Amino acid sequence: MQLKRGKYGWMLSGAAALMLLGACGDGKTASPQAESLEDASKQELVSALEERDRLLAIVKEISETMEEIKRLEGALTVGDANPDERARRQRLPAEIAVVKRRLAERRRQLAELEEQLKNSTLYTDDLQAIVATMRRQIDLQSTEINSLQARLLSAGERIDSLSSAVDSLNQSVGQLTEQKASAVEMSERLSNEMNTCYYVVAPKSVLKEHKIIETPFLRRTKLLNGDFDHTLFTEADRRTLSEITLGEKKARPLTSHPDGSYRIERVGGVYKFVITDATAFWGVSNYLVLQEE
Repeated sequence: MQLKRGKYGWMLSGAAALMLLGACGDGKTASPQAESLEDASKQELVSALEERDRLLAIVKEISETMEEIKRLEGALTVGDANPDERARRQRLPAEIAVVKRRLAERRRQLAELEEQLKNSTLYTDDLQAIVATMRRQIDLQSTEINSLQARLLSAGERIDSLSSAVDSLNQSVGQLTEQKASAVEMSERLSNEMNTCYYVVAPKSVLKEHKIIETPFLRRTKLLNGDFDHTLFTEADRRTLSEITLGEKKARPLTSHPDGSYRIERVGGVYKFVITDATAFWGVSNYLVLQEE
């Protein structure tokens, strides 16, 4: 500011000197040449003041742009935990574009002002250094805003990549969940099939009628041989089947089952077939044939 005041002080002194020269003499009215020179000095002073104001305005705008860039950089580095911060980051691309347009406009204005100053007799080395410094500031700010834009783009690409990875992972998890559910379902179905048992309680005549037992003449009785009638059997789960109510008649098993794995008891006149060791009892066969006596 000392430099500027010195320059414009010189201009004011020159203008005052010219006016003083016009006022001196023999007290007569100033000549047309003196008035013209005085008018030219005044116009030059007005132009210098206008150029100074424009230069100061550009300096102020460059300073404000630097603060804006710092704010944008801070918004870019803040996390996304806060919804307000996420909203701010979503506005960053548009705000960066605005700053880039402002910098381009400042560069144009500075170049235009510099060209005018070059054509003026007031363009000193000090003033030229000030313009060069402001140009470097604009270049530096342009570099920083381009860097912010690149970082924002990179962050967006990383977010897209992470989102894609998350989607792929979710898809894989979904597939694994389906596969697990299918495997569990198959396991349960196989387990149920393996633990499905069948039993029938009927007199000998009914068992023979349905070909569950066969007693050929002079031959040993055959049990569950060939195409016997499955519909006569009751289906059950051997994991939960613990007893079978026989009724008033006692029944004995025709199928082979380990001794000690079952018993027949009578409670209140009603016979029951009780399985005491399911694993051992069904270890030989999943079929139980009880013949009423």
